[in-house]
This record gives sequence, structure tokens and C-alpha cells, in this order.
Amino acid sequence: MERLRYLAFALILFVHAASHAEARYDSWQIRHPVATAIVSATTFGFVPGAFANDLVEVSDFMEKGWTRAGLALVQPHAEKSFQNAKIIISFLEVLIAFVLVYRISRKKR
Repeated sequence: MERLRYLAFALILFVHAASHAEARYDSWQIRHPVATAIVSATTFGFVPGAFANDLVEVSDFMEKGWTRAGLALVQPHAEKSFQNAKIIISFLEVLIAFVLVYRISRKKR
């Protein structure tokens, strides 16, 4: 009977801790800044409209994600990686466009 009481107490603590856990947030764009930059550069900045605009509060405290404090630490670095990758990819797109135009105009001569 004593073990059952301890088990019930542990279950109550677990449920109470789960309901009072700090909110957690997740974002695919923060987890994958380079892939987001590729999509953004190839769509000329239309998708995504803003970096980390897919940030959502995850429903369960055991899911992956960040607390507000963790998000404040991770997001600036991910955004910097996104901006740098977007610049490099945009430069490569312009370079490829110039090479294609040059080759096409060279064949017509």
C-alpha cells in the first residue's frame, strides 16, 4: 500500500510539472538556416517572408524546442547564418545567369 501511495504521489508531481513547464518554441527555419536561405534566394525573397516567421509554441514540454532564453541565444546566430548563406547563393545565381547569357550570346555570333 505504501508503494502505491508513493507511485500516486510521483504521478501527481509528474502531471503538475508537465502542466507548469516553461513554454517551448520550435522553428524549422531556425533549425535549418542554409536550407531556408536556398529557398529564399531561389524565390527572390518571397518565401519566407521573414526569417523565423514559422516560430510556433510546441504543445508538449517533452518535444524538442527552445525556451525563451534558449531561443534568444540561438536565433541571432541562425539568422546570421541565413543572411550569409543567402548572400552567397544570390551571388552564385547571378554568376550562373551571366555565364548562361554569355554562352547563349556567344553561340549566336
